[in-house]
Amino acid sequence: MPVSGKANSTPATRRTKESIVPEQDLQRYARRNRIYDDLHPYSDEISFINFLWYIGVLEDFNSFKDMAAPAFLFSKLARSAPVYDGTKMHLSSNDPSGARTYAAFSLKKEAALTSYFKELCCLMADEVEVENKRTHTHTGPQSFPELKFVLGDHQLAPIARSAHKIDLVFHADKGGSLTMQTVHIPVEAKSAEFPDTILKQDFGQIGDYVCTIWKEQLTRTFVPVLFLNGVNLALLVFTRGDWIRVPIGNVCYRYMGSISIEEDDLWDTLLKFWFLVTLPTEKFGHFCNFAKFDGLIRFKHDVPFLGSSSASSASDSTASDSTNPALAQMDMVLATAHIVRIDDQNAVLLKENLRVKRTVSPRSRLVYIYRTKYRGKKAYLKLSWLPLKCMPEGAIYDLLVKENVAHIPEVYDSGIIKKDIFGYRLEYLILEDCGIPVSQFVKGLHESGKTTEEQMQSVRLIVSQTINCLVQARYHNILHRDVSDGNAAVAANGDVKIIDWGYGKVVDTSHPDITITADKWGFEIRTVAEEQTRSDPITGTLLYMSMSVLCGARMRDVHDDIEGIFYVLMHAYSAIYPIFSAKDHPFGFTFHESKALAYTRASIFGVSDQYLENFGISRPPACIQQLLDDMRAFLFTQNGQYIGFQLISKLDQDRHVDWKLAAKIMNEKTVEMFAGDVKQPYSKAKQATDGSEPLAKKQRNH
Repeated sequence: MPVSGKANSTPATRRTKESIVPEQDLQRYARRNRIYDDLHPYSDEISFINFLWYIGVLEDFNSFKDMAAPAFLFSKLARSAPVYDGTKMHLSSNDPSGARTYAAFSLKKEAALTSYFKELCCLMADEVEVENKRTHTHTGPQSFPELKFVLGDHQLAPIARSAHKIDLVFHADKGGSLTMQTVHIPVEAKSAEFPDTILKQDFGQIGDYVCTIWKEQLTRTFVPVLFLNGVNLALLVFTRGDWIRVPIGNVCYRYMGSISIEEDDLWDTLLKFWFLVTLPTEKFGHFCNFAKFDGLIRFKHDVPFLGSSSASSASDSTASDSTNPALAQMDMVLATAHIVRIDDQNAVLLKENLRVKRTVSPRSRLVYIYRTKYRGKKAYLKLSWLPLKCMPEGAIYDLLVKENVAHIPEVYDSGIIKKDIFGYRLEYLILEDCGIPVSQFVKGLHESGKTTEEQMQSVRLIVSQTINCLVQARYHNILHRDVSDGNAAVAANGDVKIIDWGYGKVVDTSHPDITITADKWGFEIRTVAEEQTRSDPITGTLLYMSMSVLCGARMRDVHDDIEGIFYVLMHAYSAIYPIFSAKDHPFGFTFHESKALAYTRASIFGVSDQYLENFGISRPPACIQQLLDDMRAFLFTQNGQYIGFQLISKLDQDRHVDWKLAAKIMNEKTVEMFAGDVKQPYSKAKQATDGSEPLAKKQRNH
């Protein structure tokens, strides 16, 4: 559908002068412009039939239509539909004897269209109810689908607990108030001059609704919006990848000198519309029965889930009898979501107050995280929408567990709910609760009353465990690539787990374990490898990215992950020993542009006795300063010389490690692994027989 940049035709939103618009409206206007910019380039259009085939309900529609035709369902409504002239509605001359008077006749433009659409929906519901009673009485219990949603009118007052005034909404009837959490299908009406064009502000407004729905409803697979543009009804389908226009047809007659719409076309539109709004939610926009969802959900596998750890046990489902090994592997991770009403030890409780707040974008990756319990243990549920070209996080955990990498969370359950819906995959993970972020743990130590030396003993253990995990993972071909404060979790006893491996990268895709994992999780190795390489320079959390990555390094190594831990520690101590007020931002943590931050940090680290001040840390105890100095020396010196500027100017140079400096922040086993002196895994053992370099020297070569 073309998107026009013209002003909105709605009189209430036609004024765009900032001087007369309240601040709240200005913020909404700016937000909707951003959403428009994010969404509108990613558009497509497919036919109604092709769309139904894609979502798997085409046979259902054909059966409905075959049943509706001989019963003349909605034929009278089509024949007696009014005429719309672009401003007002009038009686149709098609069937004067059966013409119906609508409340919309006294209204204009959007108000008239909305009123007519609402009344039309009610009349269709009444006709279906009458027809079902008749057919049940005379011809058996063959019935037409009935509307099981509540049609809410929100033109004048916003939806409860939101600022959105959506014209009409088909809400799931959950017995409570109608909120954005109950929205199933929004309906927006506009009186446009060109029925096949959606105006920029209208699109931004609809995108704003869609973004809120993605935020509020974790069960979504896509967001359908019925868009009435004049007399033309279209379905706008917002997926995680793009938005799709599906033409439906005209809901009333259009007058352009003469009536230009055939009765049969209008009847066909009514059938299509009714079929869509009566589809069960699990077939249309959700991965489970959204109408019954009240917080408890259980995932079941086609074959028993063996898990990513020995502590996981099988589900109670029956095994697949597939004879194809690859399909049997895939069956192990494919899962379905089931709504449960009573507490079940295999179910997880997902309530809004247990949700970890995260930014929700209108498109692309999306992650929901909930604190919950699973089989009596504290846990986290993570639902992730990822493009098919990305590697599932569960697959990364499988590889880590297979190689016995330490300091990773236990995976209680994992799987794929949707393996391909409009180019995206929906994955879930149920993980152990590993503790709190490093910054919170360090702050707790500071407030605990322990001596500085006792605190530092715990912090050095955190650093050692974290680096051990990252080096082990890299030794077995995996980089984390998103080390941040929130991704290093510390338990009450000081044990560290590195979490959130969703941006992890497999360095050597020739390893046989990768092929097995790809078969199991259903991804294409070459496509994933190309995407991981492409995303190297842009992956991570900006304030914790290494200087090389900030400058666009296309080949990362474990040094970049370790540098992230260095920034995590300094960020934690800048809050404990602050040199600036809370309103100020130290130079080392002030982001304006990636390369600017990298050059700023390179300059700061060049002065060894003053760098802490520029990261906002004022006079820390000597033992804390010593740890940070040891990490700075390991990361940014070589043969006693500072190499910070080399790291941002020669992005792909080899890193030579001073093992004495490494020993100050790593345990002995980690140092040996870093040096390549322990027994090599499969791919590296083969290389080592040809005199290949140890891990630290060949990381950049990948």
